[in-house]
Amino acid sequence: MGRRHLRGYAALERAGLLPARLVAVADADPLRAGQAARIFESEAGRPPLVFTGLEAVVADDRVEAVDLVVPTRHHHELAKVALSAGRHVLVEKPLGITIRACREMAEVAALHGRTLAVAENYRRVPTHRALKAAIDAGLVGQPYAVSVHTVQQTTPGESGAGGWFRDRWLVGSLPMLELAVHEADLLRHLFGEVEEVYGRVATYEAGPEAGGTAGFLSEDAGAALLRFANGALGQLLVLTAGHGGGSGGRLISGRLGRIESRRWEGWEDGVVSLDGRPPVQSSRWVSDWLAALPATDRDRLLPRGTWDESNLQVDIHDPLRYGIATELHDFAEAVSIGRPPEVGADDGTRAVAICLAILESALENRPVAVEDVLSGRLDRWQASLDRPRPG
Repeated sequence: MGRRHLRGYAALERAGLLPARLVAVADADPLRAGQAARIFESEAGRPPLVFTGLEAVVADDRVEAVDLVVPTRHHHELAKVALSAGRHVLVEKPLGITIRACREMAEVAALHGRTLAVAENYRRVPTHRALKAAIDAGLVGQPYAVSVHTVQQTTPGESGAGGWFRDRWLVGSLPMLELAVHEADLLRHLFGEVEEVYGRVATYEAGPEAGGTAGFLSEDAGAALLRFANGALGQLLVLTAGHGGGSGGRLISGRLGRIESRRWEGWEDGVVSLDGRPPVQSSRWVSDWLAALPATDRDRLLPRGTWDESNLQVDIHDPLRYGIATELHDFAEAVSIGRPPEVGADDGTRAVAICLAILESALENRPVAVEDVLSGRLDRWQASLDRPRPG
């Protein structure tokens, strides 16, 4: 993901759209730090400074903000260092590994009057912007239910993340935190608050640490039933032990009809089916929405140059087609003009709370109120992650 951020900054800089300038890259591993610098230089045409520690970064007066793309375990540790040094911070999703971690970051940001934003890209994918508009316009009427699934044949090599994805201490839960937080944020964005969840997790293929050959040690599957404050129901399935290729999709059903997508990351290869009308391809609906979108709304939702207007299909490796450049632009602009970011600490914490509620529910073997997790009243699953690592 760090490489995607680098390419996103380079794309924005080439287009003259970034109200800031990438000054430096940093990594504890000098080799990776050098690789990151070369990636940015090859695409932006200039070399950044290179550091191997955050302390050196925040000691440099040229640095006003820090973008953290590190294992989830380190989000709160590094964010607090940067915020305490007076730097604004963008944190890759999920905001934190536990609710306590999220709260600590938010408190330090408030104490020092600094912006804390979450790099959540799914809501910023152009087709998901259109999906949000369709639901807000009442296209399918009162939402009754939403069903979402993603099945991934994921390995650390494919993700580029390395072995930390296998480590519960570093990732928390690959399916129900690292991945499901995308959906938690998007579902809140589309339908409002989730009040209650009933979750289950499972491990089908053991990782090498447990004597198996699969890529991950933590659970590789999770499912949940959701109840929204508006009365809608939801179901979510995330599986990272997929075989035969990946699969994903979303179905939204309401009083007037349904919306379908055959891709998880964007509203693609889908249909809008309304009572008494012939089905409309999602691509047609998205195109019509973009054509009718007022300039002020377009500039706010999809600033020109932050997305590929010629191709709306998601490409997870292209920052202009995966919402990455849009999230980076939002953070830089928020800091530059002093407005709140689109996805701030509260949004980030609430998305994490939904995911953790699913994990707490699986452990408790009962439905769990998201508010009980958000408030800290229920933290049994999180407790070990809030303590120092044994050994």
